[in-house]
Amino acid sequence: MVKKQKKNAERVTIGFVNFNNFKMVNECVESTVSQLGGPYRMIFVDNASTDGSRELIERKYSQDLEIIKLDENRGPNPARNLILKNAKTEYVLFLDADVVLENDVVIKLIQALDSEPRAAVAAPKIMDYEEQSKVQFNGTLIHYIGAAIHFRSNDAHINVVTSLGGACLLVRRKVADKVNGWDEDLFFGWTDGDFVYRTVLAGYKALSVSCAKLYHPYGKRGVSKVYYQVRNRWHFMLKTYAWRTLICILPAIILYEFFLLGFLLVKKQGGTYFRANLSVLKSLPSIREKRSYVQKIKKTKDRETLTVGIFTVREDLAQKKLFSFIKTFNKIINSYWHVVRNLLLI
Repeated sequence: MVKKQKKNAERVTIGFVNFNNFKMVNECVESTVSQLGGPYRMIFVDNASTDGSRELIERKYSQDLEIIKLDENRGPNPARNLILKNAKTEYVLFLDADVVLENDVVIKLIQALDSEPRAAVAAPKIMDYEEQSKVQFNGTLIHYIGAAIHFRSNDAHINVVTSLGGACLLVRRKVADKVNGWDEDLFFGWTDGDFVYRTVLAGYKALSVSCAKLYHPYGKRGVSKVYYQVRNRWHFMLKTYAWRTLICILPAIILYEFFLLGFLLVKKQGGTYFRANLSVLKSLPSIREKRSYVQKIKKTKDRETLTVGIFTVREDLAQKKLFSFIKTFNKIINSYWHVVRNLLLI
């Protein structure tokens, strides 16, 4: 007897994570409710919003969404894990509640994962909401120094990458469970990159599906989140890199930290830098436990997943002189990587 193929709507649970997204949340939900192949089961988790965004969704979409109200905002990852726990479908689509999807995004992401059994995560191309012909990013690689290299190509291909943004991410649920879901200790910064990279380390592929598009507003934040960026970068590297890699790249790490501290001192954030690193030291027992599990499921070598290039710096942080310096700095640390990668076989 031939087994009946499930419809797409039966295979996907869509989960929204919202925190004070009043300006965008209605348009976000509307663009998702109208997705081709639906209606899909939808779970809306609100992180203790105070701007009326949750109430707006309750009034307009209570028939379409399962709404879960959290008592405090602990960042997106606890909410994402709650969605993962409640979803019983083959795929889970995680959405930040400030994006607007073209009506075929879900279908195209499903098709991408269906066509590549070893792929575990897929994301669309992220375009700028205000300037809709501008690409914000289209897939990510991980620089060995612990930084992201965002692609901004405007092609329409499916590309294999090593990380993706969490604004819209279709995930194989069983793989998400295998890598222990989203790290709830990462409040902001590396929250999605860490999760996707762990799926890659576990032997799966991450796909940037450029033919699918969404629109996302570019919000300037300056140095307001620098504490989490500094802290979470260390969490990410200490969990996922092999000890041999960490030891070999230590000179480059020290150089990077020296210049990072100098930059933050100029921005009057030196105290934030030291507080973030102190927090890492206090978290070492927890990081060690997570590292043990990551290294256990790891099937790829660092030389296969880490790379070099011009790592991304937000435009609202960097002036022209800084970009020029970063290019020079990149050349130095990139050359160092080629030496240790080839001679020491990282």
